[in-house]
Amino acid sequence: MNRWHVFLLAVGICVSGLGVDKRSDGLDLQALLTLIHQQTDTITKMQAELTALKNSVNECRHVSSYIVNQGKLAFTAHMSGANVNVGSTPFIFDVVTTNIGNGYNHQTGTFTAPYRGVYAFFVNVLNHRDYDYIHVAIEKNGQVLAVTLAETHEDAFDKGSAMATTRMQQGDQVVVRRVDGANEIRGEPTTMFSGFLVSPDA
Repeated sequence: MNRWHVFLLAVGICVSGLGVDKRSDGLDLQALLTLIHQQTDTITKMQAELTALKNSVNECRHVSSYIVNQGKLAFTAHMSGANVNVGSTPFIFDVVTTNIGNGYNHQTGTFTAPYRGVYAFFVNVLNHRDYDYIHVAIEKNGQVLAVTLAETHEDAFDKGSAMATTRMQQGDQVVVRRVDGANEIRGEPTTMFSGFLVSPDA
């Protein structure tokens, strides 16, 4: 109970304890007591609203600090080999040009989300085998997010690209994997994997 509540209570006690008629000297004591109770209720409500406002301000500060300090993440990587054999395992993009936030592992080809948020991913694949094709997918935790097709005909090269956005929890993983088709692709910067954090969750 704060000092204002104590003051109002003291006034109420004093008024209630007066040994005079409630309407003596034209003073309506009952109306005064009613007004005191109304003011007490109003103050209580205002204090609750002020507490809620302080909590809201603190939450905004928390989110702003999170975005500034934790919300920086981006990576880009490509394959070092000219012709790369691929199977059913995740593609290994072993040449890393950007890895802000250290979410991408160049040894496993896996991106692991360091914190929750909405992420965007992009893959580009070059098929160099005549009259062949390759399906490549971006996968999150084993679930397909996007698929691209690179299919060659009379020319010896064809590229396929795919992009996906997804909400991720901390520890979720994204890889690029061959779905079917050719077992060999063109490496170097022509086949690359990239991603970045769009918006972190508080």
